[in-house]
Amino acid sequence: MKSSVAMTQELEKTKKLAEKNTRATAFLTFFMPLLGYIYTGRYKAMLMSLGMFVGVTGICVAGDLELDETEDLTLALQVLYGVGTAVENSRAVSQAKRRLQEQKFKTINPTAEQQKIQLLRLAKTQGEVTLADCVLEINSPAAEVRQLLKELQQEDLMIVGNRETDGAVVYRII
Repeated sequence: MKSSVAMTQELEKTKKLAEKNTRATAFLTFFMPLLGYIYTGRYKAMLMSLGMFVGVTGICVAGDLELDETEDLTLALQVLYGVGTAVENSRAVSQAKRRLQEQKFKTINPTAEQQKIQLLRLAKTQGEVTLADCVLEINSPAAEVRQLLKELQQEDLMIVGNRETDGAVVYRII
């Protein structure tokens, strides 16, 4: 299972890649493959494709070919490399856009433990929170939030009390 930090980093990479123009990516990568990969920030893919191109070219040229045939072969490999990298790089941008759209429509249901951490962070930053603050923070029904707050009290992470100014029930981090 991926950590939340790794998932956040992956989401940020996907967002950055999805911001790129698919046609510009294809055009840049076809005519200048390295520049196309730099544009998309996909350095690992750039190095892998470049390594494969150099390896295949080296193997083909190492064969016992005439000089004229070697130049033709190298040109053909460059064209294939340009087409292949343009398709691969622009496809990566398209997939990132699709994943981001799916992410927007998918409701993310955080676990109860993640919600508890979210509530603890809220209480830490605000000093004290009301039930309404917590409901708004984690976007869950009041009954579920009240249960989470009760569990946090049982785990000795929060305490409940009344605010002196108006008597409202507030929760504080211990």
